[in-house]
Amino acid sequence: MNMISEFDIEELVRGMHALDDEVDVYDFVHDEYEMDWENFCKLISDLMPLIIIGQSPLTQKVYRGFGTNNMFFIKQEVEND
Repeated sequence: MNMISEFDIEELVRGMHALDDEVDVYDFVHDEYEMDWENFCKLISDLMPLIIIGQSPLTQKVYRGFGTNNMFFIKQEVEND
């Protein structure tokens, strides 16, 4: 399994919250999620392989979420903008 670099996770946090380079991401994660950086990185690394996108054969709606083997654990409909 490919490891996700801390740099990539830092970029994820910056993108999710529109943070500029002056913001300390480690402090931000601690304040925003009440979690230390190491545990946040572990959580992201554990979730990444579970990200899937799929279309319902019955409704034709497109969903994104977390799952395996073409089965969602949790999903959200993808809205067309």
